[in-house]
Amino acid sequence: GRYRMTRKLDPSVSVLVIDNLKSDRLCNIRVQAETSGNELGVWSPDCFFVTMRRIAIDVELVGEDSFTVSWSRPPNRRHPHIENVHDGDTTVTEYEAEVQGKGKAADTHSIRTFSPTETQWKVTGLLMDNVYAFSVRSKDPKGRWSLLSPPMEIVTLRQMRVFPIKVTEQLMIVQWGRDVQKAEDYPQRAPEAELVISQERTMQYHLRVWSNNDRKATLVDKTFIGSLNRYIVNYLTPNTPYFIEARACNAAGEWGSWSSQAEVFTMKLLNLEIDAVGESYVKTRWWRHAPDSGKDEGDSGMVVYTSPETEIDKFQITVSLLGSDQEWEWATDVENTDGTADSYTIQHLLPDKRYQVQVKASYHDEEWGTPSPVITTATLNVITVEAVQAGEDYLSAQWHRLLHTYQPQWGDAELHLGTLERTMKWQYRITNISDLDPDASDDQRGTVVSEEFTKDTTASFSELTPNQRYRVEVRYWYLPIEYVKSHPDSAIEELLEDENAPSEPGVWGEATHVATLKPMVAIIDEIAEDFFSLRWERDPDARKYPPSSVSELSPEIQGYHVTIDQMDSVGKEMDNGEDTLHIDHKFGPDETAFRVTNLVPSTCYNVRVRACADGQWGLWSKPCILITLPKLSITVENIGEDYVVLSWDRVQTQMEGRMVGSSANVSRYHLEMYAVDLPFHTDKKFKSSRTSYKVKRLEADTVYSVRVRSCDSNNVWSLWSDQTSVVTLKPISVTFGKVAEQFVHINWHRGEQKAEDYPHDPAPVMPQATVTKVCVCVCVCVCVCSLLKKKKIFSTFA
Repeated sequence: GRYRMTRKLDPSVSVLVIDNLKSDRLCNIRVQAETSGNELGVWSPDCFFVTMRRIAIDVELVGEDSFTVSWSRPPNRRHPHIENVHDGDTTVTEYEAEVQGKGKAADTHSIRTFSPTETQWKVTGLLMDNVYAFSVRSKDPKGRWSLLSPPMEIVTLRQMRVFPIKVTEQLMIVQWGRDVQKAEDYPQRAPEAELVISQERTMQYHLRVWSNNDRKATLVDKTFIGSLNRYIVNYLTPNTPYFIEARACNAAGEWGSWSSQAEVFTMKLLNLEIDAVGESYVKTRWWRHAPDSGKDEGDSGMVVYTSPETEIDKFQITVSLLGSDQEWEWATDVENTDGTADSYTIQHLLPDKRYQVQVKASYHDEEWGTPSPVITTATLNVITVEAVQAGEDYLSAQWHRLLHTYQPQWGDAELHLGTLERTMKWQYRITNISDLDPDASDDQRGTVVSEEFTKDTTASFSELTPNQRYRVEVRYWYLPIEYVKSHPDSAIEELLEDENAPSEPGVWGEATHVATLKPMVAIIDEIAEDFFSLRWERDPDARKYPPSSVSELSPEIQGYHVTIDQMDSVGKEMDNGEDTLHIDHKFGPDETAFRVTNLVPSTCYNVRVRACADGQWGLWSKPCILITLPKLSITVENIGEDYVVLSWDRVQTQMEGRMVGSSANVSRYHLEMYAVDLPFHTDKKFKSSRTSYKVKRLEADTVYSVRVRSCDSNNVWSLWSDQTSVVTLKPISVTFGKVAEQFVHINWHRGEQKAEDYPHDPAPVMPQATVTKVCVCVCVCVCVCSLLKKKKIFSTFA
């Protein structure tokens, strides 16, 4: 603001000291005289002067326990329109500087004088991170002190601090620096004072890291340029304490104080544990204990690695196969998005193999920690199925888990197998693979016949088809170990009895290939009129499987069961009766043939057979329907008064689906004929190629009985044919009529033959005489008449 002062002075005063002016102000002084008559004279010309500016302080360098300041008085300013301005005398004879501590350093107070040429002071012995008020004034040659410099408060630097921003098992990333200082952090300062918070100008940093509290065992002792405030310390030992300190060097080349020692424990290695193993999987779990520091994580002096840089973003599981000719290693990442990942199930492993497993953590930016100690584990061997029994329509099998087959090597680590997961049930599946290539793998599908669950380790399969190749495989369903750990034992025992309890399947085990038995067949070797020869066996024409593709089961045969039933003409079994044949007979295991006799010619019979094996009767064979040979039948071709022409044949009835005999093995025939009422008998045998015969020298009008039979190549005679009766023709009777000299009337006829005239059984075959021509022979002898002498007259009449 403007300043105005008017003062009257005694005439004897010619020097005036004006106080309480403001610095750096332009002032004008005028003087006028007052006469004794109280008259004022004219004002003197303007006399301009400017008050000096206050001493300015420059904070050159601020450290943790010192700061360096310099001061100077700025030159007076010039008025742009007034040239003659009096500057005054700026000669200084000495300076006086004062330092006054605030807060914790309130008892710090220092005043020091300096010569006119000394305009800098390095104040030492201060406290870190504290406020100090500094002021300075000058003294002129007349011993007058200037105003104090404008109030200024200087804040010493905070102590250097080192802190790890990431700590893992084998490394830590160390960062150092000073915490930011803000004006609001120092409420004890004077409101009108200028607060100086220095921006440190660091030229170098010095970092030291050692372990086990032994400074001689220094791992890192390095200096870094001032723009670098981070360093990665690598190749550390897990679960080990390390000590860190750092200091800074300012622009003047002065090293500051060492920071407080930071004690850092590297992480322990991850602990890996096998929870459970299966045929194709290994369940792993991992965790990490706090380092063995002897301190709780909340204790001061121990770094707790919970910074974002140390958070685990994922884990990596590494699995390698042992005991294989080829090296095999596999790794997978387990994301740790919500920070709860602590287990993983390794899938798609081979059964009955040893594996080495490790886990390691990733701490952002693909920074991988040290892997956990290697754990050796092994998968379970598979479940193998053994066929126990096999019939035509059933199979029975049992199963168990195979023992480990690998051979532990010398020096092998202990196997970690975890807890064996409880088996809840077994699932078996039987598949018809008859139409698949015998060398095909089990991955190829067939027709699933049955798929069931059981609590037992055995199973029987019924309603199968004979001579079919089946694949039987089993897998187990287990109660997951995770469920077991989260439930009390009492609940687990109840779950084991609950068919609907939560369970997971294992892999299908080692399958067995087994074929049902071939069906039994009845084989007819020979069919005759009254017998046939039967034998039985497994169907020799059934499909044969390579031995390498199927398990051969040859159950002990304990007997056979054969039924033979007589059938009517339409193929229906006849009810039991006196005139029907029904055979139901069981044979011993060594009896495989049977000759069935006393049969009826030209009759259907149904033959079935089954076998008893393993105490069970198998399926009946397919019906074998046969027709016995008919008897030979005789045909009367011609009948005369003294002869009969006969032929014979076997007329077979062909029926679809029926087995008939054959006459191809006939070696000869036997014909027998006799007169019913006369002592006549003829017995003839013929080659197989002859099937007719003319019997001569018979008596006219006589009943004869004839029959025939055949003999096969085995010299077995068939049944006689049915008796056939035949009647020879009556003779022709001749009578004479008129007899004259030159002619004679002759009459002839054959007497009528009726069946009732021949009451024989069977009724005889009556002749059907058809006269085609008649031969008449007349012999005339004349002794007197010369005309007819030596002449014979023959007449033939048609």
